[in-house]
Amino acid sequence: MESSVNSRSTSSLSSATSPPSPLRRPLHPPPRWHHRESPQRPGLSPRPHVHGQRRPRHRVGPAKLPFAPPPSTCSPPPLRPPPPRPPLRRPLDRVGHLPYADTWRYPLSNLSGLARDLTAILTLCPPCGGANIEAERDREEEVTGPLVTRLCRDAARFRAKAEEDIERLWAEQAVLRGRARAVDAAREELEEEREGLERALARKVRDTRVISEWLGSVCGGANELSDGEGFEEGDETSRRLVANAAAELAIDETVDALTVALEKGLVGVKVYLKQVRALAREQFFHRRMVIQKWSI
Repeated sequence: MESSVNSRSTSSLSSATSPPSPLRRPLHPPPRWHHRESPQRPGLSPRPHVHGQRRPRHRVGPAKLPFAPPPSTCSPPPLRPPPPRPPLRRPLDRVGHLPYADTWRYPLSNLSGLARDLTAILTLCPPCGGANIEAERDREEEVTGPLVTRLCRDAARFRAKAEEDIERLWAEQAVLRGRARAVDAAREELEEEREGLERALARKVRDTRVISEWLGSVCGGANELSDGEGFEEGDETSRRLVANAAAELAIDETVDALTVALEKGLVGVKVYLKQVRALAREQFFHRRMVIQKWSI
């Protein structure tokens, strides 16, 4: 019995110390994310041992459990080199353009270049008939020569007509300038005449005031003279002067009466304007006669 127990113990020890068979060897768990990223992030890689050996940072399961697989070290997967790039593929720049697209100079098509060259050559030297270039040039000159001659003739005629118009306009401008000078001179004369008439009128008013004061002092205001009794016309000129002055004053009173009638609505606007124009024209002539007689 002791031998059987010893044999069992030795068999259990041998099975514990001997490596597991290939059929019972546990599979390696998939690498964790910190193991996958260990080449790029060295802070997550396993820490090295003191003697230079690497030891696992984490153990897969507890080692004392009978049903757990034996401990195993989780190593990062080997780094694989990136696949080679295609020969015609080039990386994009920061903007997103292909660098070779800016410097690529592709040749023209052979057919298009041939057609262009043939067109240029056959235009100069036609293959059919063997036309001469000098003859073609002479024909072009024969066609364009009369046109150029006509254009030059028309341009000369238009230029002569334009010069005549310019001379005529200059003459008219000189005439207008002479008329403007004549109008300015007449206006200056009228201004001088108006100023002289104003001075004569002021003088006559002053003389009339002096005569009125003298009459008041002589008559003493006892006997008031009626209209037409104080003065008698000595000649025909004085009589016409008094008549023109009376007509002028009557026209002023008529215009005032028409204005009052227009304000009250008794007279229309058209009738008022027509009557005022006629009266103003007549008053102008009477006033002109009075001014001429007083100036004499």
